Amino acid sequence: AKDKTIDSLNLELRKTTQDTTRLRIYMALCDKCEIKDNLLYAEPAQKLADKLISKAKNDSLRKYFIHLKAETYLYYSAYYANTPISLKYLQQRFELYKQINDAEGIKISLIAVADYFENNGELFKRLETLKLGLEMEEKLKSNKGMSRFIVQIAFLYADQGDTTQAIEYLEKGAELEN
Repeated sequence: AKDKTIDSLNLELRKTTQDTTRLRIYMALCDKCEIKDNLLYAEPAQKLADKLISKAKNDSLRKYFIHLKAETYLYYSAYYANTPISLKYLQQRFELYKQINDAEGIKISLIAVADYFENNGELFKRLETLKLGLEMEEKLKSNKGMSRFIVQIAFLYADQGDTTQAIEYLEKGAELEN
């Protein structure tokens, strides 16, 4: 079924000439393909996003295309899985979301960077990244965002066997949710 979907999307890609539609198809292909094929679709998607960003007639469209470009970096990161190149793309994704002030994008990007550090055994850097996200959410006075980072910090402590710290952070997170 996956191959049929990819074949169908590739057929649509060959038929359409409209850049915005082509970009959306490339993004759908990135979602459907195997990780080993990510660059086949992410590279042209990123180039097309750059072209559309430069041609955007208004700020809303520009932000939309920057958002899609940021998402291409997630596919690059997955392709290079847990290597320094992967981290570079995750950090670029974070910077793009900061550029367009996309609060949700910033959150998920920072959590992805923190996950990279965890997967590479760099727990102190994971904690630093999560605390940076928490500070950003505190400035925004976003209880939901703060809670998300606090819970991630609690899981980090729980994974390290520090149940006292984990429980304290989980209680802080629960307070913010109420």
